[in-house]
Amino acid sequence: MSIGKIILGALAGFVSGVVAGLLFAPGEGPETRVGIMNMRDAYVQQIIIRLDEPMKATAEINGGIKHLTEALAKKGKPTNEEFIKRV
Repeated sequence: MSIGKIILGALAGFVSGVVAGLLFAPGEGPETRVGIMNMRDAYVQQIIIRLDEPMKATAEINGGIKHLTEALAKKGKPTNEEFIKRV
């Protein structure tokens, strides 16, 4: 097989693929872009909904940890001051 036949076959396959894509496209360019954007927005909304509960749980955990560390810091401060006075 010569290189010319390989190039001709590849070119014919490329052209037939482009023609088939144009003939079987579901809609015109602007319609397709709008459809893709709508699908993207729907997927983003689904992700936001699925992540909402874990984000709320994480915020609650962080609030609890903050409260605990503040309480421990208040409890530890007098102890630390007493230790310094002893030394």
